[in-house]
Amino acid sequence: MSALYAPEFQGGATLVVRRLAAELLELGHTASVFSGRATADEPLGAVARDRLDETRTYRVNVGEALHPWSGEGYWNPVATEAFGNFLDEARPDVAHVHSLQGLGVGLFEAARLRDVPIVLTMHDWWWLCPCLFRLSPEARICPARPCPAECSGQDGLDFTARDATLRAALAQVARILVPSLFLRDSLVENGFDGRRIQVQENGLDTPSAPLRAAGDGGGPPRFVFLGGAGNRAKGLDVLLEAASGLRGEFLLDAYGVSVDEAASAAGLGSRFVRHDAFAPERLDAVLEGADVVVLPSLMRESFSLVTREALLRGRSVITSDCGGPEEVVRDGLNGFVVPSGSPDALRDAMARFVREPALAAKLGSSTTCVVVSPRAFAKSSEAIYREVLRASAPRAPAPGMRRLSGRRVLFLTGMDGAPLRYRAWNLIERMRHVGVHGTVLFHSDRNAVAAARRADLVVLYRAPFSAAVSKVVREARKRGVPVVFSADDFVFRPDDLAHAPALDHPDPRVVEGYRQSVEGHARCLAAADAFLGSTPELTSAAADLGVPAYCLPNGLSKELVALSDRALRRDPGPRPSARVRVGFASGTDTHDGDLALVAPALAAVLSRSPQATLILGGPVTLPEPLLAVRDQIERWPFVAWSDLPERLAGLDVNLAPLDVDRAFNLGKSEVKLLEAAAVGVPTLASDAPAFRRASREGQLALLCRDPAEWEGALSRLIADPGLRRTMGLAARTDVCTRYGGDAQADDLVGILDEIFERGPSPNRSTPEAIPLEAGVRSVVALEPGDAIFDAYQLSAESGGPLRPGAEIEQRFTCRRDGLRRVDVRVGTYARTNDHDVHLSLQDETAAVLAESRLPASQFVDRRFVSLELPAPVEAAGRSFTIRAEAPNATDGNEILLWHAPSEVGGLTIGGREEEGRSLSFRTFGSIEGALA
Repeated sequence: MSALYAPEFQGGATLVVRRLAAELLELGHTASVFSGRATADEPLGAVARDRLDETRTYRVNVGEALHPWSGEGYWNPVATEAFGNFLDEARPDVAHVHSLQGLGVGLFEAARLRDVPIVLTMHDWWWLCPCLFRLSPEARICPARPCPAECSGQDGLDFTARDATLRAALAQVARILVPSLFLRDSLVENGFDGRRIQVQENGLDTPSAPLRAAGDGGGPPRFVFLGGAGNRAKGLDVLLEAASGLRGEFLLDAYGVSVDEAASAAGLGSRFVRHDAFAPERLDAVLEGADVVVLPSLMRESFSLVTREALLRGRSVITSDCGGPEEVVRDGLNGFVVPSGSPDALRDAMARFVREPALAAKLGSSTTCVVVSPRAFAKSSEAIYREVLRASAPRAPAPGMRRLSGRRVLFLTGMDGAPLRYRAWNLIERMRHVGVHGTVLFHSDRNAVAAARRADLVVLYRAPFSAAVSKVVREARKRGVPVVFSADDFVFRPDDLAHAPALDHPDPRVVEGYRQSVEGHARCLAAADAFLGSTPELTSAAADLGVPAYCLPNGLSKELVALSDRALRRDPGPRPSARVRVGFASGTDTHDGDLALVAPALAAVLSRSPQATLILGGPVTLPEPLLAVRDQIERWPFVAWSDLPERLAGLDVNLAPLDVDRAFNLGKSEVKLLEAAAVGVPTLASDAPAFRRASREGQLALLCRDPAEWEGALSRLIADPGLRRTMGLAARTDVCTRYGGDAQADDLVGILDEIFERGPSPNRSTPEAIPLEAGVRSVVALEPGDAIFDAYQLSAESGGPLRPGAEIEQRFTCRRDGLRRVDVRVGTYARTNDHDVHLSLQDETAAVLAESRLPASQFVDRRFVSLELPAPVEAAGRSFTIRAEAPNATDGNEILLWHAPSEVGGLTIGGREEEGRSLSFRTFGSIEGALA
């Protein structure tokens, strides 16, 4: 791969680009650089060529176009022509554009004509304002939403045409990146599409060796200003005015400051020392002599390398409220945040260090800062380039893709809900890009055998070896079609049942049902030609049983990433800033033991942290140690996957405890960490293998091995809002790159290609089928892959017989448009019932929108059956009624519809209102409507 950059060679963006180019070279890629320069010695368009390390560098003379008010600064025919020539010579795969000042968006058109996809990193506000950092030449801070027709940066100039040109050009960009959530939110506030913007924090070098502790110099506090070009925007004048009125002993070192700029510091005498700018390699030496770094910027900072470099080296920071630094500087904990442009406020903050000699050491010891290394930054960029290339204009497909195109994969499953989405629908989303079609059916669906006759591959995802599955396997054997067993838990090894949390369930029927399912899964594996698991631990166990095994970790679907983006943009409403919400979300009641494991530590932390609230989501039992702090506990019901991002976005800390002493749990995946990271929430997790991998060995999450570590880590996160924010942002950037969208498509293509290449194993057995209720020809509605939840109540507690005189109606209100399907959960009394069930859906006028007759003989207990609408309807804010009746049901020949206590309400049985209860039901609408 050849990566191309078009930066303006100045400031932090230049350093970021140079580091990135160097790391990509180390990773085996090539990197060529194209940039603009201003010189009067050569004609416009003249190109200088040289080498920067191993990077080919091209600089085109754009002259006055680099002036912020120049029209050529955003549309420059000279730069466009030179860039086209450069592309013809460099022939890159991707153009990664970092800054366009003086070069203009004509570069996008040059790249489009050559089928070179564009990745754009916005390092500043150039796309909104020629002033770049929302600071006018008169040092006025621009408003959060600048008006192009009345630009505050240059009176009398109208930038409406510029604004329209730049926004239109973004249609040609494949991916938009920004270094901070602050910049992203600012762009969204100004009308940019947040779904297209991904936060990718800049990579930073860590110190080459430990520095002396701050405050150990033996003298007065030493403040350091790290300046250079644009010192006025960086607030040098504010700093010098603040220092001139500062009483007591201190030293102020100012780097990158000219003699003229330092003139106003004459009154400081020997307390002020001016230094020339220094090379980046000297940063450690410069900060070795510092106690506190001061960044009093007037300009808005989109990231601030200086701030993070100082914190990494144990130096506290005094910063203005300029945006980017506030994502890592915690006021009063590792530094201070003061109002922009206020010498008095800055002087007061500096005076704290003068009056309190130990303060620099105290705050310096609390400067934990989670950052991305240059190598990790380069790898995430590499992954983005690969995603963009896969989604770009058609290219010659790889051999594996050519072989896979047109294939059909049938998933037969025994699972529904989130597990099905992760292990079937997400895979189908990735397969679709290489021309592979996927179908998902319940393992005993009445259409399973017919679908198998059209399939090129059968995947049994946590399916029991039922009579229907046995028929499908025999059909696959006859046609020479490979069969794969897929699992995301140790549910295929009966010998390890003693470690399974499900066996702790108090209901013996549940325990026996789980034992039966494990035996069924073991028989599926015995019949399979290959195994597909979500963790290396699972694939290793399958390989030990003599089955070719492949690992594809769980990933985030495009829909979940988009919903997470939407949740981040949503205004959470008023909330006390001091409140800290710590959450544990459980999808099943098998995680009681995990919560109980950390309950003593949680109780201890909550008892001394009155500002903290523990959120318990889903069907989890409150452990006894937490009863003492029940007033600080809030319960959430189990929610559908599509509502989970908004719920998680309301947390400050996500908990993912796991009892790793149970061998069964070592096969668990990293989903809990991924879902929280997608909304920028940091995770505190057990030190389990999957969490270790997903967090890059604890860089992106705090991992704990015992109760003491849980107590200490949680206390630290509750007390440190900056650490929570930086860790959450770093995790979001990394996780969405490694696990989101098409990030795993290449791995999946390779796995499928190898499975097809191997073909069926000639020696696989066909075990005896396990007798199951409704083992063949079932009517079961699985959660769809191309729709989103709307109204629902997913708990199932009890139910009564559905028969004449006990007709059921359920009223509900939709939240969004596109209603297309309604499901209700049925019960069978563990028998086969021989009659039809009538379902209908009515609107508020009693008009029937859909109706169906379903054979009760094909129902499966606790599974959903569906009512499909002929076409999606506009439903937002409207009320509808599900009606169910069974006119031919009799005693001993009847089914039930499950229901439970619910805020939804609206349940009527036999004309009698059931107060505070609703059916176990769910409705689905369009994903597009939810993201609008």
